[in-house]
Amino acid sequence: METISLILFVPALLLLLYFGSRDFIRELKADRWWNEKLWLIVSIPALVALVIAIGRVDIAFPDWPPKTIKGLFSVVVAALISLFWIMYLSWLDFYEREKKRYLLTTFVLGSAFTFLVFPISGLINLLGFNLNGDLWNDFLYCIFGIGTIEELVKFIPLFLMWRFSRQVDEPFDFLLYASISALGFAFVENILYLYQSDLSAVYARALYSSVAHMFFSSIIAYGWIWWEYRGRRFHIGIFLALLLLASLAHGFYDFWLIRFELKLQAITLLFFLLNLHVWVLMKNNLINISSFYNPRLKLNSHLFMYRLTSLMLIVSVVAITGYNILFGQAATRSFSWFLMRQYTYVFVYVTVSFSSFQVIPGYIGSFKIPKRLFFPKILRYPDYTGLSIRMDRRGRKTVHADSVLNYLSGTERLLRHRVVMDGLPNCYGIEVGERIYIIQFVKEHPRQNDVWQVAVFKPKNPDVEARAYFKSLELSKQGEMLAKILR
Repeated sequence: METISLILFVPALLLLLYFGSRDFIRELKADRWWNEKLWLIVSIPALVALVIAIGRVDIAFPDWPPKTIKGLFSVVVAALISLFWIMYLSWLDFYEREKKRYLLTTFVLGSAFTFLVFPISGLINLLGFNLNGDLWNDFLYCIFGIGTIEELVKFIPLFLMWRFSRQVDEPFDFLLYASISALGFAFVENILYLYQSDLSAVYARALYSSVAHMFFSSIIAYGWIWWEYRGRRFHIGIFLALLLLASLAHGFYDFWLIRFELKLQAITLLFFLLNLHVWVLMKNNLINISSFYNPRLKLNSHLFMYRLTSLMLIVSVVAITGYNILFGQAATRSFSWFLMRQYTYVFVYVTVSFSSFQVIPGYIGSFKIPKRLFFPKILRYPDYTGLSIRMDRRGRKTVHADSVLNYLSGTERLLRHRVVMDGLPNCYGIEVGERIYIIQFVKEHPRQNDVWQVAVFKPKNPDVEARAYFKSLELSKQGEMLAKILR
């Protein structure tokens, strides 16, 4: 796993630099000096410079025992990791935001119920089920002795909030509360691992373990709401099936890390990357089927990459500060370089993938194993729903002599709803008389802001015009023209 991370270190860094420089130049050209994105981009090199500076000095600190310092920073870093991931989840909950007190309650319950793991695990060990070095025994133990226990414990706060608070009232809420419960669990676990590792496990806990815990808990939550969304009643049999699935995923992830001597930790990395793609799809699907949909509310997911990057760099600043106090500047420089070369790839993969959302009401994406698994999920299509466009005669390329483009030229059209065509979410429905036509944004004008080359399609079957998904074979292309977005 370390070898793969090292090989992909440079490409990942270049990808982050590409996005940052491209968006920075765009913000400057648009003269958006007070835009959040611009200042987030500026903050990233500033935080990196701060990390480097910490390794160049010996930080003065009260003469406390090393164990006290280590314990203090372990708690602070673990708290920041949980806080920042809760912030991220709250950005996605933008239709009907949850009250902070309920999120805090769920987090506290998740932390408290973590301590149930110890007596349950102790009982299982007394019954003779332990890690003993046998391959199959250890694999089953990772699934049932670790995975099942932890996933069951993390499920309890979600169930309690659903049963007694009446706050779990939209599809995404199930995943939100499940993930925050998982972060409560991870908070306690992170303190222990950070303390035992002298803070060196900071990104292993922030980028791998915390995210993995959220994903495994989301399996049950997603299956639950999906079952009910299809009009079926959630019952104990479905819960046990979902618990088994979450346990299998959890155990498979842990096994290759626990059996370190097999030197197959790369399997955990590959599985983790696959999980990231699935989790993004889960979140996006649940947002798309929200009954609280409001076209005036936009998910500014293009900001998430820069927000997450800044927040995770703050985590590293605090952890490296503690490391400097404990071990001095020379060791801190080595530690900083270790974090950079070993975690930059996953850092970029997570931050880019977790900013790739497309809100399309009613559209439910199906999971496919990505052909380019080593590349993060990259979707950067802006949401123009509710805006109008002026159809321009320039650039007109008609397919038929009597094409509708002649009728559209010079008119203004409202982008009524967003549409996916062949998996691409860059299409919108517009009204043309009594019919709905599909506009696809093909390419932005290189010299004019908000001017696009668009393709115009007519659904072959008028009965499916309001659908959120089309295959190109279901549409008849009318031609192409220019369109200006009216803001």
